[in-house]
Amino acid sequence: MVMLAMLIFACSEAQEKKEGVSIISSDELTKLQSSGVKVVDVRTLGEVQQGKIPGAIHLEISADLATKMASFDKEQPVILYCQAGGRSAKAAEQLKSAGFKTIYNYAGGMADWRSKGNNVE
Repeated sequence: MVMLAMLIFACSEAQEKKEGVSIISSDELTKLQSSGVKVVDVRTLGEVQQGKIPGAIHLEISADLATKMASFDKEQPVILYCQAGGRSAKAAEQLKSAGFKTIYNYAGGMADWRSKGNNVE
């Protein structure tokens, strides 16, 4: 029974991964953030001024996002999010190309975060 549960978990985890980027839920984001993983909001300044996930770092997506994140350790995991997942997926690709090893995309983004009643700052 335990082996079956492990196999199901491994299969679902593999399905959640898209080209080296893991897609995560709000619950997974919360767990990862509490263990010290940096959360990066790639929305515009105007969107962030309306609220962001507590503790998130704002770095608006741009062609030089990887340069903006040069001070980040590429060996340490990072979580990206935007409003609904499109921009964070593009940001994840930029970071992957720049050599970041572990990238999580909270594809539900701020829309999902708010819909679940989570706090914003």
